[in-house]
Amino acid sequence: MAPNRIKLRYDPDIDILEVRWGPNGGTFEPTDDDRVLVEVDSDGRTVGAMIQGTRLAKPGHVIDVALEPSAAPRLIPARIAAERLGISDRRMLQLIAEGRVHGAEKLSRDWFVPEDIDITPGTRGRAGIAKRLSAVKEQGAPYDTGAHAKARSGEKAAAGSE
Repeated sequence: MAPNRIKLRYDPDIDILEVRWGPNGGTFEPTDDDRVLVEVDSDGRTVGAMIQGTRLAKPGHVIDVALEPSAAPRLIPARIAAERLGISDRRMLQLIAEGRVHGAEKLSRDWFVPEDIDITPGTRGRAGIAKRLSAVKEQGAPYDTGAHAKARSGEKAAAGSE
C-alpha cells in the first residue's frame, strides 16, 4: 500500500469496519475495547484495525481505542491455525464447535484462535491433533504439525514407488 494512504472497507452484512494502513497478512490482537482488534505484522507494527458494531453507534459517537495490543493472547484466523496444524478448515471449525479449542473467539462471522493454540484431546478413537500438538510444544518448537503430516505423506509416496 502506498505511504500516507489508508484503506477503509465496511461490510454491512456483518457490521465490521476494516481500516488498514499497511500490508495484509498480520495477526489480530485484542485491545482494551472488546469491539476492536488490531492487526500486527511480523515485525510487531500495527498495520490495521477491525471494528465491530459500528452500525449501532449513534451520530457523533467516537470510538477511542489505543492501537496498542492488550496483554491478551495474539489471535490468528482459524483458517491460518488449521493450515499450521495440517488439518482442514472444516476440522478446525468442528474442534471449535466441540469446545476443544481454548480461547477461540468469534468476531462477526469469522473464528479466531490464540496463536499459542491449545486443543483438548478427544475421548474416543486414536490420539489425533491434540496429542501431536502437545508433543511439538514439549519439544519447544513453534507448532507446525502440518510439516509432520507432509513428511509422513512423502514417506508413504516414496514407499509406494519402490
